[in-house]
Amino acid sequence: MAEETKSTEAMTERDVAEQAAQLAASYLEHQGYEVLDASSMAQVVARDGGDHVIVAIRGAAGECDGMPDLDLDGEGERLLRRSCLLYAADHPEAEAVRADAIAIAIVGEGRARLRHLIGAYRWAESE
Repeated sequence: MAEETKSTEAMTERDVAEQAAQLAASYLEHQGYEVLDASSMAQVVARDGGDHVIVAIRGAAGECDGMPDLDLDGEGERLLRRSCLLYAADHPEAEAVRADAIAIAIVGEGRARLRHLIGAYRWAESE
């Protein structure tokens, strides 16, 4: 039996985060990224060519007027930089690590809007 799809009004924060992470991973694969880790609901780790990419995901559901905030100033930017540096320290094979951000507004059953900010932060050995 097929799993029932919840209406956007009935979705919990966890439901939204899980669906946003799944949509982001699917979108990235469609764009040619190799998804390395999609186990977190807050971020996906992928490879885009030679870059390892930490993708922060922000999701919202319902008939919202705009997109979720990408949090790329102040604290949000600091957290993305820290994620990249920690990833680089744990993965010496990664010559370059960058941070992207994806905002996803789930607006109905089978309908979502997505915004992808590429290169919010970048760390590379040569820099």
